[in-house]
Amino acid sequence: MVRVLCERCKIERQLTAKEIADDPRYPMFGLKVGDCVHEPKGCERCNGTGCRGRTGVFEVLTITDDVRQLMQSRSDSGAITRAARDAGMTTMFEDEAAKCLTGVTSAAEVFRVTTAG
Repeated sequence: MVRVLCERCKIERQLTAKEIADDPRYPMFGLKVGDCVHEPKGCERCNGTGCRGRTGVFEVLTITDDVRQLMQSRSDSGAITRAARDAGMTTMFEDEAAKCLTGVTSAAEVFRVTTAG
């Protein structure tokens, strides 16, 4: 679960080259220089927190015939993952990055729930 930014007061800004260079977690999520991210500000509606509620981050795997066959034949996890990705599997990292880029949550929140540090 990640905190949802308050629609009324969230702040949009662009990532700088210094931020990307200083924190390797940005590229880990596919975020790059110039990407727009949002941050909490705080207002009366959100009681000064900058957030209102939470939402889930999800990894979605559709069991296709190829994936099922690999699972039944006890293939290694790498082969199953490749087949799942080829079939359109969305990872938690991708879902978190999308939520960050669309202003649902902040990069700091994504980092807080996903990475150590």
